[in-house]
Amino acid sequence: MKSAIESYLNIIHEARRCRPDIQAAAESLIDRTATDWHAIIDALIQSGQDTALGITFAVCAVNGVRLDPAVAAEALKVIEPIIDFAPVFRYQAQAAIPHLLRLAQSDELSTERQVYAGLIAAEMSVVHQVDPNPVRLVLNKLEHAYGLTPVLRAMLASALYLLDSEKAHPETDQFLSQADVLKTLPKERPPVVIASGETMRRPVEKVGRNAPCPCGSGKKYKKCCLGKDKEKFYDASSYAGITKSQLRAAPQLVDDVEFIHDMRAYELKKLVPETLNAKQLIAAYRRCELFGLRALAFEMLKELEGRPEEHDFDRGHFEDLLEYTLRAGDIELANAIRRHIPDDELTDPDMTRLELDLLQNNPTMERLEALLRLELTQPDEVEFDPPLLHLSYLLENVYPTLSIVFGRAFIAGNPDRLLDNDTLIESIRRARAEIGIEAWDDPIEDYLEWCFEKDVAESQEKDKHQQLTQVLEDASAARKKAREKEIELRQKEKELEAMASELSEKQRQPAPAVTDHAPSVVNRTNQDKKTISLLRQRIEGLKEEINSQQQLRRELRTKLKAERDKWLSQAKPSTAPIEKPVSPLDDLPPSAFKTILVPEYAPAFSRSCKTLPPSVAAKAIKSIGEFAAAEDAIWQITRPIKRMAGHYRIKITRDYRVMLRWEPNDKIEALDVIPRSELDLWIRNHR
Repeated sequence: MKSAIESYLNIIHEARRCRPDIQAAAESLIDRTATDWHAIIDALIQSGQDTALGITFAVCAVNGVRLDPAVAAEALKVIEPIIDFAPVFRYQAQAAIPHLLRLAQSDELSTERQVYAGLIAAEMSVVHQVDPNPVRLVLNKLEHAYGLTPVLRAMLASALYLLDSEKAHPETDQFLSQADVLKTLPKERPPVVIASGETMRRPVEKVGRNAPCPCGSGKKYKKCCLGKDKEKFYDASSYAGITKSQLRAAPQLVDDVEFIHDMRAYELKKLVPETLNAKQLIAAYRRCELFGLRALAFEMLKELEGRPEEHDFDRGHFEDLLEYTLRAGDIELANAIRRHIPDDELTDPDMTRLELDLLQNNPTMERLEALLRLELTQPDEVEFDPPLLHLSYLLENVYPTLSIVFGRAFIAGNPDRLLDNDTLIESIRRARAEIGIEAWDDPIEDYLEWCFEKDVAESQEKDKHQQLTQVLEDASAARKKAREKEIELRQKEKELEAMASELSEKQRQPAPAVTDHAPSVVNRTNQDKKTISLLRQRIEGLKEEINSQQQLRRELRTKLKAERDKWLSQAKPSTAPIEKPVSPLDDLPPSAFKTILVPEYAPAFSRSCKTLPPSVAAKAIKSIGEFAAAEDAIWQITRPIKRMAGHYRIKITRDYRVMLRWEPNDKIEALDVIPRSELDLWIRNHR
């Protein structure tokens, strides 16, 4: 079996990355089973033959080989170029998707290869029409990865676009995983490249073809070792007399670290710490840490620690690696590193022990994580009280600090649950009193005040909007009514003009001639007079109606103007104070409060003002002046110190307080300016 695999590998090694060679190799290996291919791929991965692995994947894609998903995914760590990785997935089943997602989150791969694995997984999920959500979650995480170039961001965007596409049958011709591998390969054999790099050195000494072979066989060089030396030229390194393979196997041959900076994860795994010098050890440690090889990085550090004569070792590297390991959740390795570090060398031993305890108690943490994740991602699925709310109530008497933390988180995340928040605030205040936190030192009080002011502002804005809407509706109705009255008025004016014209026409008619029938003439004259009288009365009525309509129109215009002025006055920002200043403390008589005194300044107050920022010192001096001048507003930020009679503190900023002693009608003395966090210490020292 081993000899058969070697023969297959010889075919792979003789092929070049071009269409004719790949077709020829595919025909030679067309009858190989999946087991044979797995053995070939595993051998290439173990030996780190990246280009040969790419040729192997191209041959598998031509022959339509269905590989084991785990084996196929593992090749991404080594294969070169990575574009040869995709076409073989044209023949893979949907079982390959989880393995691709695992690679996309693996620290052993570069960001470029992680994104590439995520893109192939997205294409596979579309082709096989499976649930895209697991792939979408991984791609969303990759969007925040370090070192994303514009090209990688475009790849991520295209992958997410594939998942969000609503097409029932998307076009897969342009998918990398569905491409015809032969169409992506060059038609002609590429030129032979003797090694690669900026500066390459001869791996063997230069010998003439007809010169005696340096091996001592007595044969000519061309008849003896020339063929073997040519193979070395293809593997030349930047160091004379050394090939890349020799350099990876024995790094101690050179006193340089540059080649370690170019190593990938599978190459780093082959390093033996004992064979490296001090500079190579520290370079290898950093490279291992970058690829998530934490166990190997620990071995590098331990080896480096044992060589104090070669390197000025900083033991802080162990604590950095411990923190990195804890973040990765590798408890076994974290415990090993923790045992290696003495307690007095840890920055925060208590926190380190807590982190280890929390991560080792996995069942409890996993249940808590599951409950809180359900609350965050699917709040409608929570049957009873949300976990944060329930835990805050539950821990109030047992663990008051945790109760406060959970309560703050719930209130900040659910500002609209007013009833629960009001009840929870009372629980927080009781827990706060238990551990001795003052109300003005708790940011949740500031948050509640901000929420109240925000609600008031929104309510005022809503009322203003409703008033504005009502004014506009009233104005529109008034304009509509005015238009109707105007139309009616014009109609009346037309009727009046018609009647006036009719009356004028009758008056211009000549009087009828007198005949023997005198009574008839008299009757018609009386009838005309009656008609004229009626017309005149009707005209007068119409005039009165026109005047009343005009008066109503003027009143509507006046009302519309008043409503518009009212709305404009409401829209302008009010400059009047919203509320009256707080009156002095209830237990101080008005006469004592109104007495103006000249303040005295203690030496501690003067020293503090010199060391504080100028803005804080200015506020401190100003507050003492306002207190001495009996300004009402100063009592809004002044609180008595209950444990020290006659002593008060003034809040000048969120972080600083002015301490003073006041004897009514007698003396005001500025004692000190202190940070808020040192209030209890100051009181204990001055009682």
